[in-house]
Amino acid sequence: TREEIVSGAVTPALCDALAEMRALARHHYDAAVKGVTQIEEGARAALMPLAVVPLYLKRMEKGSYEPFRTLIAAPLWRRLLALWMFARSL
Repeated sequence: TREEIVSGAVTPALCDALAEMRALARHHYDAAVKGVTQIEEGARAALMPLAVVPLYLKRMEKGSYEPFRTLIAAPLWRRLLALWMFARSL
């Protein structure tokens, strides 16, 4: 319920809802990556932010993830590596 979320209570229902949202995000990410080839080559750079999406989703899927306490951050070197690898695949 709204009250549980506002109070910061981590319930099984909240965890399930967040898992569904991550699955939906991953689904949309996969669809976007598959569709890159249909985009004009000069415009593909606009999709570069997609490169870091898996980093954040992976961190949220860890068993130690606590929605209201865990800071989701990827090291700068890892983000840069992901961007570089993604750019090479374009």
